[in-house]
Amino acid sequence: MAGGAAGLSLSDRIYVGGGGWMLLRDSDIGGAGVYQSRALGVGYGGVMVDVTLADPGSKRTVAVRALLGVGNLDIRDPITGIRIDSSNFVVMEPEAVARVGLGRRMAIEGTLSYRAVFGLDALSGLDDGDVGGPGFSVLLRVGPLS
Repeated sequence: MAGGAAGLSLSDRIYVGGGGWMLLRDSDIGGAGVYQSRALGVGYGGVMVDVTLADPGSKRTVAVRALLGVGNLDIRDPITGIRIDSSNFVVMEPEAVARVGLGRRMAIEGTLSYRAVFGLDALSGLDDGDVGGPGFSVLLRVGPLS
């Protein structure tokens, strides 16, 4: 999965913006009946809020972040590309963030998150829990951080 985010710092501690993520390539989810193989494509995006809890001037900080947005899931025949099924959903993703500064303009972040998905139709045997779940990421943050 890959994505990005951009926003504005409202203060030393509060950052507000938007972000989006998508699968770089479809995942094979198996098949049944006519479709012996099915390709799953997922993308989502929304509004993000990041609040720094520790001293924002420190090289090492911790923060909490949340995303609230919408997404789409498509199931396609991997050979023909024909859409078999599609559904939109609401996504909420809270994160715990540890950030280490790499100078004035860069930081590396490690995040623990949980992606909660709501409203996914009973889509070819998939449900909200098949798309949501815990996550971990490592990010490079670039910009005026200090």
